[in-house]
Amino acid sequence: MNHRRLICTAGVILAAAVLTAFAGCSGNNDPAEEESSEIKTSSQESTESRVQEKIHTISSSLKSPLDMDVWGAAAKYSTSDQKYYNVPTKVISAEYGRGAEKKIQAALKKNPAGYEYTTPAKDQKWALIGYTISLDGFALDENGADASLTSFVSAEDGGYLRQGGKDVTSVTMNLFEDKYYYEGQAEGYIAVLIPADCKKFILTLGEYNETQAFYLIENK
Repeated sequence: MNHRRLICTAGVILAAAVLTAFAGCSGNNDPAEEESSEIKTSSQESTESRVQEKIHTISSSLKSPLDMDVWGAAAKYSTSDQKYYNVPTKVISAEYGRGAEKKIQAALKKNPAGYEYTTPAKDQKWALIGYTISLDGFALDENGADASLTSFVSAEDGGYLRQGGKDVTSVTMNLFEDKYYYEGQAEGYIAVLIPADCKKFILTLGEYNETQAFYLIENK
């Protein structure tokens, strides 16, 4: 009788030990489960970060131009579809005078693209404007697309810039790296001769009669 009771007691103790062991394996302290949870959280954070970085463009006009580093929308021609698409764009830099001259000369020496460098007169200065475009969603052919954009320079009222009391025509040169892209962001430069005493002007990006982005460029 005592012998059978001893066996029964031992069996209960053994069963309890086994249950305890299984309970420990299925608890919240499992490193594999913690790692899986951390990976999921990291993935969620990455997705949220991408959503936050989504580009939102702002409409603009001559009367309501954009500041630098603000995304606008400009029409860019797609050779693949043979029509215009609106691409996000923003002005990222502006340089004047001798510093701009050196960079323009270097760019034209590397890739003339049909342009010729002109030495500015005493009442003129070069302006070099840097910009960025996003090609995500732009219709591409097998060769991709460059960073070129049609551009115009005008006074704040949309008229000509004035020099010595006279209207002057300001023709822009689109300088961009001879490189083609399939997605993401690309950078280019616009060079233009302006009156030496010009402190403000409007840079318009995008084809005429299509969507355009207007930027107020200030030479402080």
